[in-house]
Order: sequence, then structure tokens, then C-alpha cells
Amino acid sequence: MLKKAFCLSIIATICLLADSVKYIAHRGDYVDAPEGTAPAYRLAVERHYDIMKMDVHKTKDSVIVMSHDGTLKRTMGWDVKIKDVTYEEIKQHGPFKPVGDYKDERIVTFKEAIAIAKALPEIWIDAKHFDAEFMEEVLKQAKEAGVTEDRIMVATFTKAAILYIKQKHPSIRRVLHVSITQDKEKNVLTTSASKSSPKVECKTMDGIVAEIIAAKERMGLYGVNIPAAGGFVTADVIKKLHDAGLWVSIWYVNNPEVAEKFRAAGADAFVTRGADKIRPK
Repeated sequence: MLKKAFCLSIIATICLLADSVKYIAHRGDYVDAPEGTAPAYRLAVERHYDIMKMDVHKTKDSVIVMSHDGTLKRTMGWDVKIKDVTYEEIKQHGPFKPVGDYKDERIVTFKEAIAIAKALPEIWIDAKHFDAEFMEEVLKQAKEAGVTEDRIMVATFTKAAILYIKQKHPSIRRVLHVSITQDKEKNVLTTSASKSSPKVECKTMDGIVAEIIAAKERMGLYGVNIPAAGGFVTADVIKKLHDAGLWVSIWYVNNPEVAEKFRAAGADAFVTRGADKIRPK
């Protein structure tokens, strides 16, 4: 009887851990549709993600459109910067490269995308560049779609955007994307979390954690988005970030083994393109 009760307790604990992780749709669910297109966003809704990550850019004629990259080379085969062409020029140029059954998908506006994404509980806005007018227009369009500020996170590498939101829209949660890379020649780690330079060198992960915690205090961060790649982020690192009051998201988590590792380590969320593949069965 005691053995059975113990087993049930273990199962309940595993389920609790699984349920506590939030799944963030990276560029929509683009396993079966071109990334950042209407079908990719619809698939993310149908597959019950918790958060939609929305990468916003502004065209030459100030239309807010969805694209992870600043150019259209990878998705459309057109080597132009989004900021240098108009929305109509992009639409007329042609479709995105086909994925699955979707062969004629065009770029979508933020208005079109948020109309789909608002079905999910929360929205990440990733401002790929920043100016105040641009950010205010994005938030205005989200509000017009019925998405209130308590459902929004601004989650980005763009520190100017986070600092602006802290000042002008303090109720919106702020999440800093942080890169961590290793310079083997110098035997140091580098991170983008620093204030003083685009990247700062640290001897150990404790140094990286200290930079992230300093960024939390400086920017009033709700959370941090840190990479799965490289093996830098461990359960100990996540605990230290939690102890500092930070919510911790991991990017990218696209296979069950990586998901299991970071679920056990206590991560709060996964940025993924295939939630169905990494959710516990």
C-alpha cells in the first residue's frame, strides 16, 4: 500500500512539473506551415500553446508586419531589408517558401496576426528594433484587438524597448533575451546581458548570472529568456535566477530529451516550434 502511494505521489509530482511549464510558439508553430504566417499562428492556437511570440518589424511605409528576420532572404528568397520596402511591394513580390501544404502564404500584418494570436492566454512582443512611435502603435493595435496589458510581455534583445516599457507601460511584464557564448581561445563566456557593452566577458557562469541579476534590477525585469544550446544553463543556474525573483524561459526546446532536461531543472517556459513533440505524454 505504501509503495502504491509513493508511486502515485511520484506521478503527481511529474504531472505538476509538466503542467507548470508554459509553451511559447516561436514564429507560430512552423513545423507544418511557413514561419510567421497566418497558418503557423492558427496551428499554434489549435495546438494549445500558452504564449504566442510575435516578432514585429516596420516597413518603409510604416506598416507593422511579422518576421523573425530583418530581411526576407531566408523566408522568401528576396534579399531586401523589410525597412527598405513597402508592404505592397512585399506582398506583390511573392509568397514565402512552401512548407507542407502551404504554398502561397504571404507576409501578414501585426493586425492580422494578433487577431489570431489573441485566442492564446498570453502574447510576447519581440521588438526587433525600437522607436517610441513604433512601440506605441504595436501596443495600440494589440489593445484594439482586445489584448489587455496584463496579457502582454515585451520579450526582446532590444534593451531600449524594455527600458521604454518600464517607463511608459510599467504594468507590462519585461523579459530580456540573453545570449551566452563561449570564446574557447580566451577561455571566457560572453553574454549580451551587460549594460556597459553589447557583450561582456565572464570567467564563469556565476559571472553570467550576476550580469543577468544586475540587468533585472536595472530594467525591472519579470523574466529572462536564455539558450538551451551550449550546456551553460543548469538546474543550479535556474535556481539562482529564481532566487533572484526571475521567471526563466529556455530557447530553443524542440525535442523531448532537451525538454526533459530543462523541465527537471525547473524552467518555467520553453520557446519551441513543436509543443506537441515535447509535452509529456
